[in-house]
Order: sequence, then C-alpha cells, then structure tokens
Amino acid sequence: MKKYFVFICVLFVIFSGCVSNYNTISVKHDEFLGTTRYSTACEIKTSSIGMGVLEIFATNTPTIVTLGLEKIISSEKDTIFYISIFFSSHKWLFIQEGESLILLVDGESIKLFGTGSTDHRDVTSLLSSVRVNEQSMYPVTPELIKKISLASNVRLKIIGKNESITGEFTDQCFTNFKKFIEEAIETP
Repeated sequence: MKKYFVFICVLFVIFSGCVSNYNTISVKHDEFLGTTRYSTACEIKTSSIGMGVLEIFATNTPTIVTLGLEKIISSEKDTIFYISIFFSSHKWLFIQEGESLILLVDGESIKLFGTGSTDHRDVTSLLSSVRVNEQSMYPVTPELIKKISLASNVRLKIIGKNESITGEFTDQCFTNFKKFIEEAIETP
C-alpha cells in the first residue's frame, strides 16, 4: 500500500509541473482526529545531481525537488507550521536529521533543523525508470514564512549523507507562500 501511495505522489509531482493553476491552498479537516491541515507545494528549480544530459535521457529520472508548506491545527487548537522537502531522483541523497536545510533569503543564511528522511524513504518504478524518494520536515514560524514570501531571492541547500543539492525558488513558490499567508496565517 505504501509503495502505491508513494508512486501516486511521484506521479503528482511529475505531472503537477504541467498544471498551470499550481498555486492552490488545500484545506483538509480530519473529523476523526479533529485536526485541520492547510498545505501548498511548489517545485524547486535545481540542476540534476551527478547527472549529465545523456544520463538523464538514459535513466529517464531527472531530479525533482518539491517544497511543501503546511499548517496543522490539532484538536487542542495547537498550531504547527512546517516546510517539507520531497526529493525524487535516480540515486539516494539520504537527507540527514538535524541541520539539513539551509535557506539563503536575500543573502541571509537561515539553518533549519528537520526530521531527516530515515523514516520517509521509498523506491518506485514506472516502466524502465526507477526512482528513489525521500521526504524531510522542518518546523518553521509564521514570521519566517512571511520573511521568505517578501524576499526577492531564495536559494536553498539540502544536505544529505551522500551529497548535497542546491536549488532556488521559482515565481510559483513566492506566489504560493504569499497565498498561504493570506489563507492560512492572516485569515482566522
């Protein structure tokens, strides 16, 4: 069951770039747990790690990095904000627990501490293409989300055991962050 879920997530990430209206905020309420979750996602512009153009075509597995933004309200009305990184490629990054995401927000370095991907790794295959998938979550504050949304340039570095990958926010990421502030932070 887990493999099918990850496979569907990978397909969503792959094909979401083809969707022009990718700036939506999803709101889901779980009546059994009493939680409410606000979320959005955007694809990060990266260069493929350790791959030349011929290898990308041969393996048919370009590197995809998606950044998610979430607000979770518990049944006790406690609120938690997260940035999540979803990494999908032809080889493992092994995102480390602890300080494994560094943001450069208009040149200011902000180090985030996260869960690492140890409990969130999977392998999927589609036709002749094999993908490895990792996810890590980073608690953040509403103030940091606002700071990022107002920046003119945001770059990031994801630190793994094997290597690191860098990327930068696209216009869509900034749009999503601003919309998230309007719908999930400023609106009660």
